[in-house]
Amino acid sequence: DLDGDFLYVIEPLQESITLIRLDDRERVRTSPTLGFGAGPGVITRACTVAGSSLFVCDPYGNRVHILDKTTLAHAHDFGHPRIDRPTSVAAAAGKVFVGNRGGALLVFEADGTFVRVLLQCERDVRALAIAPDGQHLFVATGSWLQVLSVQDWKTRQALKTDGPLDELCVDITGRVQGFGRFRAQ
Repeated sequence: DLDGDFLYVIEPLQESITLIRLDDRERVRTSPTLGFGAGPGVITRACTVAGSSLFVCDPYGNRVHILDKTTLAHAHDFGHPRIDRPTSVAAAAGKVFVGNRGGALLVFEADGTFVRVLLQCERDVRALAIAPDGQHLFVATGSWLQVLSVQDWKTRQALKTDGPLDELCVDITGRVQGFGRFRAQ
């Protein structure tokens, strides 16, 4: 995930996260081994920065870990009975959004207090992204991309895609880039 002048890179083989300064591509620091995952080389691919925190999904512990974004020290973590193999995380407007393999999109306060189930889909919530204005949440589920308002939680748009999207990125102009595995025709 990007945060201003820094990039947070998940290092699966080391089960850690590396903080890289973008202007000189220098490694600033690497977190200690996070110690969650199903074994060597298995960790998460989902993290996001909000305020002074880095939120990291733990798909095998059904938790979200909160690290200090500068030191990468583990601050605390949270779980909830509805968190089921979390696949994606995003943050905006003081809320943390967690997507699950079970198709639920959950909303939490930044401290991990459960707020509500925002969506329950038939397909996994595979990727999340926040618009640059912080007002819209993009949600990839199966072959659908939904755009929700973070103010009233309503769907503003639903778009059919060519296949499942595993990653989403919204650039500064609001243009959405989606990446996934598509079958050859």
